[in-house]
Amino acid sequence: RFGQMSSILINGFNPTIKFKTYPGLAHGACAEEFRDIKQWYQRRVRGTPSESIFVGGFSQGGAIALYAGLTCQKKLGGIIAMSCYLPLRNDFPASCTTNKDTPILMCHGSSDPVVQFRFGQMSSILINGFNPTIKFKTYPGLAHGACAEEFRDIKQFLTQNTPK
Repeated sequence: RFGQMSSILINGFNPTIKFKTYPGLAHGACAEEFRDIKQWYQRRVRGTPSESIFVGGFSQGGAIALYAGLTCQKKLGGIIAMSCYLPLRNDFPASCTTNKDTPILMCHGSSDPVVQFRFGQMSSILINGFNPTIKFKTYPGLAHGACAEEFRDIKQFLTQNTPK
């Protein structure tokens, strides 16, 4: 169920999104992986105002969304990162030029055994140093998954930050 819901949230209510996975991201992201995401972004959004676009993901997808969103050369509407961390953290803040004030929502369960809560929390603290719009939401007792409260928070974030 979560995969379908995340597809809907991420792909503008189109559950036919195609996912590409990158083995080894947990051990260090490669520039090639982020280049693929940026090329997809450029093809996909042609004609759409970039400020209307939100990138987001869960776990590895959240890490990619954070990195790609923060380093994107187009101004985004927002970034949603669930149960993840910021990869290549030493690239920041220098790599973030365009989206230093883009709204970011990071969500993390306090009992996550896959991506430890402290890694998400430390990432949000680092990002807050150059993008003070970041919001970090904690879900007590939640493991590596999502909950109804998290989806309500995401809906509220999208509603508040979507251009009218």
